[in-house]
Amino acid sequence: MVCPVEMPVARLTVPAELVYLPAVLNLVRDLAAQHGMDPREVERLAFVAEEAAANIIANAYPPGETGPLDLLLIRRPGKLVVALEDQGLPFDFRAFEKVENTFLIEILHRAFAGEVCCRSLHRQGNRVELIHDLPARASLAHVADEEIARTAVAPPAPTDAELTIRLMQPEDVEGLVRCTYRTFGYSYFDETFYDPEQVQHLLASGQFQVIVAVNPAGEVVGHLSLTLERPDAIVAEATLAVVDPRYRGHHLFERMKSYAKDYARERGWLGLYSEAVAIHPYSQKGCLAIGARETGVLLADMPSDVAFKHIQDTNERQATVLFYVLTLTPPPRDVWAPSRHEAILRRLYEHNALPRTVRPIAAADPKLEATGLPQLDVKVDVGAGEAYLTVRAAGPGLDRLASIRLNELLRRRLDVIYFDLPLGHSGAIRHTVALEKLGFFFGGIIPEMIDGDVLRLQYLNKATMDPARLQLASDFGRELLAYVVKCQGEAGERGA
Repeated sequence: MVCPVEMPVARLTVPAELVYLPAVLNLVRDLAAQHGMDPREVERLAFVAEEAAANIIANAYPPGETGPLDLLLIRRPGKLVVALEDQGLPFDFRAFEKVENTFLIEILHRAFAGEVCCRSLHRQGNRVELIHDLPARASLAHVADEEIARTAVAPPAPTDAELTIRLMQPEDVEGLVRCTYRTFGYSYFDETFYDPEQVQHLLASGQFQVIVAVNPAGEVVGHLSLTLERPDAIVAEATLAVVDPRYRGHHLFERMKSYAKDYARERGWLGLYSEAVAIHPYSQKGCLAIGARETGVLLADMPSDVAFKHIQDTNERQATVLFYVLTLTPPPRDVWAPSRHEAILRRLYEHNALPRTVRPIAAADPKLEATGLPQLDVKVDVGAGEAYLTVRAAGPGLDRLASIRLNELLRRRLDVIYFDLPLGHSGAIRHTVALEKLGFFFGGIIPEMIDGDVLRLQYLNKATMDPARLQLASDFGRELLAYVVKCQGEAGERGA
């Protein structure tokens, strides 16, 4: 839920009263315009910020009482964030009173094209983030068509071509952008990698590193990103892997992954997790070659408009395989398993050599579980057509809250919705039965993500996917895919 780097731009604190709303909106408009947004985008962002602020003013505090409303303007690479904070009633609990006209759905219906994040700050209150893409700087746009055309006619590089694998340096930034153009044209989903300034900003954060492959001519011909969710994270995500089409077949992906694994060990990270596309087996094989093992399959994880030149051509969203690789000795943990998935969880932990004691949820004592208000962090990426729900407190009523949130997101016609439950908390895992009755189904596990491991469930809304098109690179991967597809067929019919 936390972006890798951010820079505060402004902060304004006012009483949560309507009379102060114009001052809040004026600051949003002024700073959005200063960051290059056109007048129509400025007004759209202000309109959505008005809806969010007005809801806080109307509902956050008990009748007759008031409290602070904090507006924060934050710059992230390629993004402008409007954050609103209050210290009133938890955001999630407000939904129980107005099921038909909730806060989140009102924001999403305002034709907002960015991301919306709603999360609890625990004793510090609540936070809503409206995240808008900033206009991409076109400093290298003049080279794009040249790079694409050059790749189209260039022969494959010799199999014995000399390459250097190392950490990216500031002088490599333009080469990284050129490599992205050569590989994806204009279709890459993360526009940050088309903007040298934004890449520099990420590198300066300390929560983002890039492994690059460089040929003797000094060209960046491959890159792999390592991202920490927060500064004290104990695992990193290895993602956004790009290989120049001329260098496919050089085992470049696994060579960069191997370098990343060694680097993670040096940094003291427990492991690396990643997502490998399933439309072809190449990146999966690269993960397996360095000792990574499958932990799940997400059937509609990647937007359909990401195109891999010379590899695939499909208008469907693309499935990905979750992988995890150990870099240091993992700590032992207790995890709770829904009875229906106990066997596959044991298989996954054994397959990944993770020392976990898997306990059946039937053995958990409900009296020892949370009794407070249920809370979910919500992240909606409108452009990617996906949403993430993460359990922060699994008190009574979580089932109903999940149903409300799901209905909100379905009304926005998102393609895929994920639900993350901490496996170390029996009160959260106990709700797997109800969530699967709503239509969620098994996706896999992600080790060490939230106070330990999480169980990821998935819900396909508009997305379609033909499992026969997928190419899994191992017998275990094929077994795992078959299990996920079976669970998809049973979703909504019965519980776990």
